[in-house]
Amino acid sequence: TTDSTNSFSTDSTANKQPEVDTSSGSANRLSNDQFRHALQMVVNAGDPRIRYMNYIKIGEGSTGMVYAANDLESVNGSHLVAIKKMNLHKQQRRELLFNEVVIMRDYKHKNIVDMYGSYLVDDELWVVMEYLAGGALTDIVTKTRMDENQIATVCKSVLQALAFLHANGVIHRDIKSDSILLS
Repeated sequence: TTDSTNSFSTDSTANKQPEVDTSSGSANRLSNDQFRHALQMVVNAGDPRIRYMNYIKIGEGSTGMVYAANDLESVNGSHLVAIKKMNLHKQQRRELLFNEVVIMRDYKHKNIVDMYGSYLVDDELWVVMEYLAGGALTDIVTKTRMDENQIATVCKSVLQALAFLHANGVIHRDIKSDSILLS
């Protein structure tokens, strides 16, 4: 099985890459250069700062900051994307960054956030993904009361995503309301 920390979305043959060995903390024993080299094998080439503009901070988590930005290659440059920026040197379990990129890239499902690309930018990993305007479930449940049908809809979508991941040997291991994004 593979561990993942990617987010779920309630609306929406894998290319095998070298994996970072997550057993007994071996990824943390890799030098920064070795880890960066492993990431370079799975991320996109190029500089996303040329394609994405008008960054607005929309969230912050344990691994980094999340921004909304305009995709200049979209029609009128107005398509919003979410960009998660993670400092490589500030990660407690940096092997999870590698796994997040590979899992989001290789496993597509209507209830898993769609990843458009990932990039190394200086000392940061940028993961570009679909922007879900509804935000995190945490924000919804702390500001409003969900009715039974809404709760059932969210649960069904999350369980469908988990069933898909489990059928492919992937264990999420970070299921919480902050990881459930709504459209």
